[in-house]
Amino acid sequence: MPIADLLEISAKALALDPDLAEAHAARAMVLHHNGNDAESVGYFERALALDPNLFEANFHFAHRQFQQGAFESAILYFERAASLYPDDYVSPVLLAAAYRSLGRPREQRNWATEAIVRCQRAAEQSPENSAPVHRAALAYAHLGDRKQALSWTSRALAMDSNDVIGRYNAACVYAMMGDLDHAIDILERLLPNSSSYQINWFSNDSDLDNIRSNPRFGKLMEAIARQR
Repeated sequence: MPIADLLEISAKALALDPDLAEAHAARAMVLHHNGNDAESVGYFERALALDPNLFEANFHFAHRQFQQGAFESAILYFERAASLYPDDYVSPVLLAAAYRSLGRPREQRNWATEAIVRCQRAAEQSPENSAPVHRAALAYAHLGDRKQALSWTSRALAMDSNDVIGRYNAACVYAMMGDLDHAIDILERLLPNSSSYQINWFSNDSDLDNIRSNPRFGKLMEAIARQR
């Protein structure tokens, strides 16, 4: 659905009930993904004030904070999201990444371990869905388990080689496991078609730290910057 239509729908929902937390959260998500990041914050904060236990508000505001490199804040909301929805396997993976960014390996390992439990359960329940598979691969990478990380990555790519998030997560796994050229090969195909939202995410994702000093990656980012 076009962004304009989503903005119109969220505006109508707010007009009908200005105290509906879900409506504020929905508008915040649309604004954030459309690049209106500063404007989205107020709607996220209002949604959370109205309902601190609204999963969608916590989860997506945590995404916003992570994307901006505000990892302490992202952790607060991802942890709340993970506690609110036990089947949420995305928050634990991103918590591992956020704690890695802050240099806190104990918490990183704890959340990576929790992510694997949740991802495996989700993969068993929906065996056709590659999303928990490539997130499990990331979690294994955060634990330093190269064999499992690469095995789950291969499995995810075989299930859906066109999934943009899956391909990006594969690049992250390869980067963390030291397969730098393999990671950059994927990103060279992926990054030129990425949105500004995604580029900002890449800039603050510590999963890619091993390749940031690589000349190939530097040239790629410079080329993207010139195009925007």
